[in-house]
Amino acid sequence: MDKINKRAIWLISLVIFLLFVPFSGEVQAAFAEFITGLLGAAFKKYEAGVIFIFFIRLILIVLGWINSLLSDAITRALHPGLLGGWTYTRNPFVTAGLQITGGFISIGLVLALVWIAFATILRLEGYDTGKLLWRLIIVGMLVYFSRVICGLIVDASNVFMYYFTDRIGGIGVFTTTLHTVGQQIVEFLKDIINPLAWPKRIAGCLIVISVQMYTATLLVAYLLTFLFRYAAIWIYVVLSPVAFICLILPATRQYWERWFKDFISWCLAGPICAFFLYLSARAGEIIEREPLPGGQTLIQFFANTFNQWDEVARIIPHFFTLGLLQLGVMLGIQATGWGGAMALKLAGQARKVMGRAKGKLLRSRVSRWLAGTLGETPEDLQRAAKWLKRYEERPIAGMITRPLARTLERGAQVMAPYFLPYAVRAREVTLPKEFEKMTPDEQAKIAQSPVYRTYERIQILGRMAELGTLAKTTEEFQQRAAIEMQQALRNPVLRTRYAEDFKKFYNALFHLMTEEAKLNLAPPEKRRSVEEAITQREKELREEYEKNEALRERIDEELKKGRTLRDIAAGVLHFEQLRPGDVTKVPSEALSSIEAIWGAHRMSPEKFQAILRTFDVETARKLLESPGGWNQMYKVVKGKPEEEVKLLIKQKEQNPYLFHWLFASEAGRHIPFAGREVMDREFGSYGMFQKHFPEYEKFVEEAKVAEN
Repeated sequence: MDKINKRAIWLISLVIFLLFVPFSGEVQAAFAEFITGLLGAAFKKYEAGVIFIFFIRLILIVLGWINSLLSDAITRALHPGLLGGWTYTRNPFVTAGLQITGGFISIGLVLALVWIAFATILRLEGYDTGKLLWRLIIVGMLVYFSRVICGLIVDASNVFMYYFTDRIGGIGVFTTTLHTVGQQIVEFLKDIINPLAWPKRIAGCLIVISVQMYTATLLVAYLLTFLFRYAAIWIYVVLSPVAFICLILPATRQYWERWFKDFISWCLAGPICAFFLYLSARAGEIIEREPLPGGQTLIQFFANTFNQWDEVARIIPHFFTLGLLQLGVMLGIQATGWGGAMALKLAGQARKVMGRAKGKLLRSRVSRWLAGTLGETPEDLQRAAKWLKRYEERPIAGMITRPLARTLERGAQVMAPYFLPYAVRAREVTLPKEFEKMTPDEQAKIAQSPVYRTYERIQILGRMAELGTLAKTTEEFQQRAAIEMQQALRNPVLRTRYAEDFKKFYNALFHLMTEEAKLNLAPPEKRRSVEEAITQREKELREEYEKNEALRERIDEELKKGRTLRDIAAGVLHFEQLRPGDVTKVPSEALSSIEAIWGAHRMSPEKFQAILRTFDVETARKLLESPGGWNQMYKVVKGKPEEEVKLLIKQKEQNPYLFHWLFASEAGRHIPFAGREVMDREFGSYGMFQKHFPEYEKFVEEAKVAEN
């Protein structure tokens, strides 16, 4: 260094001497011009060199700080408390997303069930009904725990990832080394007096910058992986209910496998990347601190070996650290599909083992007992929810019981239509031999046997109604059976699975129908219209109740038994909806009930003739003569011509088909109908009545308006 400074001093002294030597003016001017041009060019080069050196110095400082920040950011990204109280499965984003996708659960399960039904009917290849129903049952249960299942998988992967959280300080050692080397080079570059040393310093600086940039690229890849892992897992958790439903059908199973593979891949990306971060961090610590057999560290050994490149020599051992980081990027980011494929392979093997075990389990006694026990699960959940609701109004207890009750209700609603029917079908009732040949009393004893449970008794009563023996049992038995059937109708599973048996029972004993039972029998989409129809019948009964004393006495007798007017109206509506073939299985005693008498107001001619064929003329005549019947209603208004005409027109409007049949058909004219006397007296004949009916109809409407 001293030699270089002496040479520079001698060179400057020579230039000054030559400038002031008394040469001729022309020579001195030419020499001065040469020296000026040379110094100008040198200064320009020097100025450019200084700017370049300043720029390199700035890059080194910035890259050093960037890598230090990235190292710290990765450490924080691996920390469980990165997002405060938010977790991978419990945060507002996932909750909001599950509220959307959760709404498709019921729809998806219903569509899957419908598709299984169509596939079974059409005998599509690959659609084994038994296997698909079991898969539907299992998925129907697990889909509501998809967040929990995903959380378990994520937590299992995070256990391994967080194991390395406190052990990646070596990355900081490595980035600190790069930063220190850069600072040393910057210190060397401060000595800009000696331009001859610039090439070596600039070369070393460019090497360090390259390493810094490569390191920054790898660290950015790791940081983005860990951050994107949060977002990816959130999205896959939100989509988990849809993915679980896709597992049911063979046609949609590919979407489940794709979701599961990608979800497992992102879960495994964390532990894999964290593992290689730990290896590279540990490698950085060993390179910097662990002594070799000679007592030197690996850094010191390389510095002594490459003494001309002391600063760069300190970086060379860390190329191994960079190699580990690069390997982690390759395996953790690009090759995470391998982990998903491996998990799917293991899951497939486990599914085969479980399939073989399931076949044995289904044939065991335990499975049959379990199927029957699960049949009551929705009812138990609803009872528990009802009990919890008692405490909703209490300030502190309500905060706990309210969400729990809603969860239980939701669980009952979900399990009822999809899971439980299969469990109930597993225990179809087996009737005793010769059941059809038994007497009604013997069949009633079997139905009352404590051996049978509610859903089995429903099937027995339905079979008795179909055979026509239910109508021949004692009134006491019928009353008890009606009470049990009404209670059973409250169970959504039972009324869905055994709808036909319920219908057969109430077709035979419609006079024991209640409003609650009628509404439960109706499909959900038709309950409103059924309720309106019951209200209309109740209104008609109440109007006649006020002016018909005989009918009032009959209704009062029913009210004393605990029934309501709406219960009677529900029975009337059910009798009206009976088909002619159903009437043949009705007990003759039921045809003398208020429900049958008032229901006959809207009875079709075919149903009336079915009663004539099955029973006798006397039974059919009682439908008209009993209190509330068409003939008896004329006795109430007898001697009041205007009221009689109004009643005749009302009956014509209420049931034009039966009205026409009573006058126009041969069979109808043999039925004693009190309206014929009014017809002959006021109109002369049925033909004249038909001709002038619009005028009288208008007259009646005007009279009603005047009364109002």
